[in-house]
Amino acid sequence: MGPFFLRKLTWAVMLVLVLGENTCIPGEYNHEGECCPKCVSGKVVKTHCTKTTSTVCIPCVDNTYMDHPNGEIKCLRCKTCDKGAGLITIKKCTYTSNTECGCEDGSFCPVANAIECDMCQKHKKCQAGEEVKSNGTKLKDTECEKCREGTFSNDTMTHCAAWTKCLEGKRVKMNGNSTHDTICKELSIRNRTLIAISVLFPAAFIVYSLMQRKKILKQPKEDSKPPLRVPEQETRPGCDGSRHSRDSQVYNNI
Repeated sequence: MGPFFLRKLTWAVMLVLVLGENTCIPGEYNHEGECCPKCVSGKVVKTHCTKTTSTVCIPCVDNTYMDHPNGEIKCLRCKTCDKGAGLITIKKCTYTSNTECGCEDGSFCPVANAIECDMCQKHKKCQAGEEVKSNGTKLKDTECEKCREGTFSNDTMTHCAAWTKCLEGKRVKMNGNSTHDTICKELSIRNRTLIAISVLFPAAFIVYSLMQRKKILKQPKEDSKPPLRVPEQETRPGCDGSRHSRDSQVYNNI
């Protein structure tokens, strides 16, 4: 055997001895060369074990916890949820588990896939002319989209609404757009009268024209009138054998 092989063997033996002293089975921890039993969750070590005694454990006190078997001498401090960062307590701290914090309603954690959120952010508020496309959750922000043609929204609305239609007796004072509704105005008596005249006069004219046309169509045409007949004069024989009309006879008698 060469000196190099002997040197490697020596290092290997020393490593085994060191690991053998510091390695304990699961459920134990090493303390000054002794493998001591671990304390269960919710407790920590009061006195370490010796060659003749076992580990002595004590429970955690208020606002402290220990969430795994251990050989620690102090419990862990419970976390406090920072209200200034928008955090609220979802689950209170116990002797075996830490406090769980989360975002309050109306906010979300801006860090994607975060195990613990350190600061929350308020959900975005859709502006005038927009509506909510999808509501925000604890994990994502609100999504907005623009109002469609013929609808509007203001700062207080979450969804777009259709423009108002001005009913009879009203007229449009201001047209609607994406940020405000149509504004209607009551018509004055004069305007109502003018509108009534502008509607009724053409209608009356049409009715009159139709009646006149119907009247004309009912009259007989001149070509279809029967010819006037001239009455024939009655003639009688005279003394001389000639025939005289009745009219001439009447004339002669005169």
